[in-house]
Amino acid sequence: MPIHSQAVLVNILAMLAVTGVLIVPVTETDRGIAPYFHLEIWLVYLVAMLPISSLLALVLPFLRRITYGIAVLSILLTGLVVIPETAEIIAMFERTNFVIGCLIRGGIAFVFMLGLMSALGDSLPRWTSPRNVVAWVMGLLMATALPTLLVIQRSEELVRESVEASLQSRWATAYRSFAEYRRLAGDNSEAAQRQEINYSSQVKIVKQMLEQPLPPQAPEWIRIVNARMLAQLNRTDEALAILQKNENPQQVGEIEQLRGTIAEQTGDWATAKVAFAKAIEWAETNPEAATSKMGLQQGLTGLAYAQRKSGDYVAAEQTYRRLLEASPTPETYFLLALFYEDSQQAELAAEFAQKASDAKPDRFRDAARKLQARLRTQQVGCLLVEPTPGGESAPSSDGSATLKR
Repeated sequence: MPIHSQAVLVNILAMLAVTGVLIVPVTETDRGIAPYFHLEIWLVYLVAMLPISSLLALVLPFLRRITYGIAVLSILLTGLVVIPETAEIIAMFERTNFVIGCLIRGGIAFVFMLGLMSALGDSLPRWTSPRNVVAWVMGLLMATALPTLLVIQRSEELVRESVEASLQSRWATAYRSFAEYRRLAGDNSEAAQRQEINYSSQVKIVKQMLEQPLPPQAPEWIRIVNARMLAQLNRTDEALAILQKNENPQQVGEIEQLRGTIAEQTGDWATAKVAFAKAIEWAETNPEAATSKMGLQQGLTGLAYAQRKSGDYVAAEQTYRRLLEASPTPETYFLLALFYEDSQQAELAAEFAQKASDAKPDRFRDAARKLQARLRTQQVGCLLVEPTPGGESAPSSDGSATLKR
């Protein structure tokens, strides 16, 4: 049977359309279903469905006679993926769970790959016999286990991102990461819904405070506060523009702190480390300043985070230890727990998580418990389990609009 070139083209274009939507940045307020696939997860789903779809195309000849029907279905599924969110779409996802979410993603990828393999017809490479039981078992395992494990891993990463962002009062990042976690993991528990509402409320508070335009002759300290709030919403260009106009030597520490935070948000770890080092230097050389102690703590926290994210774990540990000496608080304990988890030092991670929980149980008990559970899972191997409902509970907010480090 010849290749159905039109059906092949339709399926390829459908795959490219979904991939293209995932590549294009999506704003916070215009978020569709596709971003919750994530590019790497979508590509893994496509590859994972290749063996089983090619086996089915080989063993079921009738599929080659309905290739155009499958192509039409691919077009419809593409439309479902790329349309922006509506109240109805949001309500539909609110009723899903982890299993249903995986079935939706897997089903869309399976239709695309099955349509492509069927349309190729007799030109499809016969890489194995359809009677090969091992091939069928391996194909099924690849189609189910591999993408599911990746979804679990990515879900945990998103929760960590939201927790760390909330500890730094980067509310836009915390909200976006946690919202993506909920869609990806299908977590519709009450705890998860409350946490997303909390992050969303913080974003709204900061936006309301920024509604009043900055007066042309506003004092420098007001400009810094304004820049800090802009940074909390990831409006980095506007925040930097304000900071560039401020040359008050008495505010160098806070300015460099903000520059470091903004560089973190853009992933410029080298610039972040330089800025935080300057903030630390200013705090140490101006111990009499009212903001010196807080500036030192914030600078050390930011520098350690930038060092950790850039892979310099030795320097990061030294900086975190300096922070522990300067500020032995529950927040510092938990930051150390996250660092030691990231650097695969399970005993120290569990120890500091427990210290944070003991010192402030209402804020860190759930987060510490889930971190310790992840450590146990990592020690016994990668288990195929659903993400814990509610994710890792982020520390509760006091409603402050200051950019905490």
